[in-house]
Amino acid sequence: MKKQLISKICGCMISVFFATTATAQVQLPEITVTEKTTSTVVNQKVNVAFETAFKGATEMRWVEVNKRYIVNFILNDQRNHALYSKNGKLLYHIIYGSEKHLPAPIKTQVMKQYTDYSITQAINIKQSQRDMWVVNLENKNDFILVKVLEGEMEQMKMLKKANEALVRQ
Repeated sequence: MKKQLISKICGCMISVFFATTATAQVQLPEITVTEKTTSTVVNQKVNVAFETAFKGATEMRWVEVNKRYIVNFILNDQRNHALYSKNGKLLYHIIYGSEKHLPAPIKTQVMKQYTDYSITQAINIKQSQRDMWVVNLENKNDFILVKVLEGEMEQMKMLKKANEALVRQ
């Protein structure tokens, strides 16, 4: 159980890392995950802040890391992660979605430039007053990771798919 939880937290942090490495505009707080990470009951300030911000959330799993609280939960049929300070301040919120969750102007902006691609995932990262989208795109040859922040779109990463003939050998 502890290994699964640490793996999930590390996966979340890796996603955030890739989402923020291409720019200094969005800096999420640094979190170090140690083996002493434990499931925990949160204090009243954090609990009240969470329940106020995320009414209707289900499947909450809380973990205390470095005197902060990470909560993984489901809201509106989407997987979410949020980080709270010990005083109940929301430090950031990540929502994992698909093409249907992208706001229309962002979807239009992305698809206008990447006409031969399909959107495979859309991740919304909210921190302070910033609202960034990280969009995973795919076509028959490539995977592309694009971020959209304050109307500006930037390609963060492009990976070529393996040639099927080479993979089968």
